[in-house]
Amino acid sequence: MHDHGATNYLDGGIMATPSMIGTPASSILLSGATEPVFATSAETIALLGAPRYMGADPGAAALYDLALLAGMYGMFAGSFTAMALMRRVDGGETLESRVGGMLNPWMEALIPYQAAMAGSMDRGSFESLGNPVGMQREG
Repeated sequence: MHDHGATNYLDGGIMATPSMIGTPASSILLSGATEPVFATSAETIALLGAPRYMGADPGAAALYDLALLAGMYGMFAGSFTAMALMRRVDGGETLESRVGGMLNPWMEALIPYQAAMAGSMDRGSFESLGNPVGMQREG
């Protein structure tokens, strides 16, 4: 973009559902211009969601948008599979109650492992973090 004179170009990704816009859960990923150019727009963008500068590479915001959506889609695919399995047995409660009481707490407990796994990848060590793959084979 800079080669074509677009020095103030920002590209972005909106990390929110429509009902989340303007709430603390919403974030707007932006990239493509310098951080000082981003800063001139940040206050206005903050009305929609927390502005996050992803770097001068115009494709960085789109890449992070796709990365975060990939995590979300994986979570929902697994959750829908779990719900379908739970529906196979009458647990004496609604599916919503079982998901809220069992699946959600289980998923919340696992979330910290994502950052721990990323740290392992950063170090190039790929350690098991106390959860060896062989454990699944034995189970």
